[in-house]
Amino acid sequence: MTPDTLSRRAAHAEILLWQGKLRLAIALIAGAAEFVLLQAMGTGARSGWLFSAVAGYAAIVGVIAFGASRRHQVPEAAVTATVLADIAFIFAMTLVGSGPAYYDRILLAAFFALFAAALYFGRAHGLIGLVAAVLGYLLVVQRAVAGDGGLVWPEELFSLGVFVTATVAAFALCGSQHTRMDKIARLIERAEEGDFSVAYDEDADTRPDAVTAVGRSFNRV
Repeated sequence: MTPDTLSRRAAHAEILLWQGKLRLAIALIAGAAEFVLLQAMGTGARSGWLFSAVAGYAAIVGVIAFGASRRHQVPEAAVTATVLADIAFIFAMTLVGSGPAYYDRILLAAFFALFAAALYFGRAHGLIGLVAAVLGYLLVVQRAVAGDGGLVWPEELFSLGVFVTATVAAFALCGSQHTRMDKIARLIERAEEGDFSVAYDEDADTRPDAVTAVGRSFNRV
């Protein structure tokens, strides 16, 4: 295993640890809000499914966070599992508490979850989550259309197309920043060992931004 791989796994472990607390807080808040909604709508019988969704998601997040705290590093599979768990939780919460007319909430929530995944873990993990979200949405829409849930394919495909376009555009932005910052981190690690033989490639940044400024600062050092 290369030093870069070890460093990336350690960084991902640190991110998953602090994000784990945030994920648990969001799950509890969303679960409580959903429970109130179910009671108000007279569909309290679904509370069992709601509890299962929150408990299952919390268990996955907790296990991954525990492994990260013990080993101080996580494999790429743990990151992928976290991203897929986020998407699955969004689907579960929407399907438990909302009818087909509100399924587009899945796309809205998934966009923010996937944006965060690409920003913190890179575009590859974001793309895996995007594929899962698209396939899942197609399945739930198919079920709603077959069950006369009031949805029509042209409208849903248009919404899905907007979602994919916006998400891919966000990936292009944050994924590029993640990759460039990762390169700077590797350069700094080499510098800590006394190796200043490699400089940050400023010419590759055709659209200078804050990351470019950090790279230039490294070069001056």
